[in-house]
Amino acid sequence: MLCLQQHKFIKAHAIPEAFFREMRVDGEKSLLVSGQPGQFPKKAPIGVYDEEILCEDCEPSFSKIDDYGIEVLLKKFDERFHPLQRDGKTAGFESASVDPSRLLQFLVTILWRASVSSRPFYSKVDLGPHEPFARAAVNTHATELSPVFDAVLSRWRDEGDHSPTTAILNPGREKWFGVNAYRLYLGETVAYVKVDAQPFPPELKAVSLRTAPPVYVVSRALSKSSDFRAMKHTVQRSHANKLSFGNARRSGQ
Repeated sequence: MLCLQQHKFIKAHAIPEAFFREMRVDGEKSLLVSGQPGQFPKKAPIGVYDEEILCEDCEPSFSKIDDYGIEVLLKKFDERFHPLQRDGKTAGFESASVDPSRLLQFLVTILWRASVSSRPFYSKVDLGPHEPFARAAVNTHATELSPVFDAVLSRWRDEGDHSPTTAILNPGREKWFGVNAYRLYLGETVAYVKVDAQPFPPELKAVSLRTAPPVYVVSRALSKSSDFRAMKHTVQRSHANKLSFGNARRSGQ
């Protein structure tokens, strides 16, 4: 759908496969868990992919963009970022070596792929009139991205806690002080990507990618977050779905 030509489609990811592989524990395959009625956990060894969004000629356009995002947020985060301490705890991270424009380009291209995907996992992403600007992010220089896009980053850091720090929930739209944004889960990192003509409010703009360098990442405690409650709720709903299905089958016998 990028080149609008009838070429052979491939298994393409909106969120790169590398972030799903990171969730594997002791070689186990990742599970896709949904709280929607009638949906049960499914094995997702290579994550969520779509065979109707990119052809074999277009997919390489994303390779360098994805490689940079994977390197910065996944493979070499500890090398690229230095912790910021406050009262003996990690309050966040900063980096003078990360290119904020390239990182924002990576996040915007994820959103574009999610917006054109028909997979239920990405059903809450609808860029509307901003979709052409996100599409252009693939082939334009990163510094020329539309000003409707910006992003703030956070990272799970539960020190001394046994809560999981790698989980990928489906992206969803939310408002930050009246500004529309999408929340993207990328392993331990969460990106809040602005898709709005309005700028972020000053308190968010101060740590946003368009204000960088340096690039800041805010540290958050997963166990105390709304994200953790959402994860628990989804798992509980999924378990209830399985019990309901099992009871229905036994009643029909």
